[in-house]
Amino acid sequence: MTDFFPGQFVTYREHSGYVNFIGDSYITLCIKEYCKPSEDVEHCKRNSTQVNVLVFRENWKEVYETEK
Repeated sequence: MTDFFPGQFVTYREHSGYVNFIGDSYITLCIKEYCKPSEDVEHCKRNSTQVNVLVFRENWKEVYETEK
């Protein structure tokens, strides 16, 4: 694959998730997202935490579109 869009569900090697960021050199896949504890939220910019996998352009051929 070479064309991606934000929110697209894909699989890269053993990781499945959705495309979170698209740049010229890499994309990121969000593979896990969870809410922060309520006592932390008031001090944070966002109320959730994400785990993202970085995929460089040379590895895009290993990324496959999947269903959720």
